[in-house]
Amino acid sequence: MHFEQVAKYPDHEFYAGNALFQIAKLRLKQKDYYEAYFALKRASDNNFASKKMTLYKDFTEGVLYLVKRKIKKGVQILSDLLEILINKEKDNLKTDKKDEGDSRSKEVKKA
Repeated sequence: MHFEQVAKYPDHEFYAGNALFQIAKLRLKQKDYYEAYFALKRASDNNFASKKMTLYKDFTEGVLYLVKRKIKKGVQILSDLLEILINKEKDNLKTDKKDEGDSRSKEVKKA
């Protein structure tokens, strides 16, 4: 309810968009995919952009295609999303290993 009050004022695009994003996250927890999708659509229409919001929107869109029995399209969207998340995790692991190696080489140089 409080988020909806904030979202009513589009003068502050960031706050309104963020409130709509929070509404969408709550709707997803309740498994209300239609309401979540429309909240995310409103947020993007208010020029709110975030990487997480894009992932949430892709997820809800994929689920809605599955609900509408457009299986191929829904599976394609969810597969693409899964690929993005897997690649992101691989990149994070690589940077973690690189950072760990850099800190070890600094310790060796100090000794």
